[in-house]
Amino acid sequence: MKAITLISAIIILSLSQNVFAQYKQEWVARYNNQYNSRDGGNYLAVDKSGNVTVAGESGHRYLTVRYDPNGNQLWSAIYNQSYPIPFDNINALVLDSYGNAYVTGESKGPTYFYMDYATIKYDLN
Repeated sequence: MKAITLISAIIILSLSQNVFAQYKQEWVARYNNQYNSRDGGNYLAVDKSGNVTVAGESGHRYLTVRYDPNGNQLWSAIYNQSYPIPFDNINALVLDSYGNAYVTGESKGPTYFYMDYATIKYDLN
């Protein structure tokens, strides 16, 4: 009985090492909008170079931000076809093999009552 208890304790301790492992935060990146409204990142993709692209919204406008592998912002882009009545929502982000970013989603059309879709391609820069 003591052998089973000892073996069980050893197994539990060896399996729990990952649970109690200390993880080091490498970086945090924040984006502060220019419209004094809510920002949100909904989609994230990492290219083969380790660059991180985040897509979401800033004040109901498309927002796309790219960070280098160290968390430094490389660029940001805001798209809003319907200013001053923004109500755009990104629904997808994808990167191609060259690192170009593609975002698509809903965008207000020429009138307030209809939604269109808008798809945008951003190059590496």
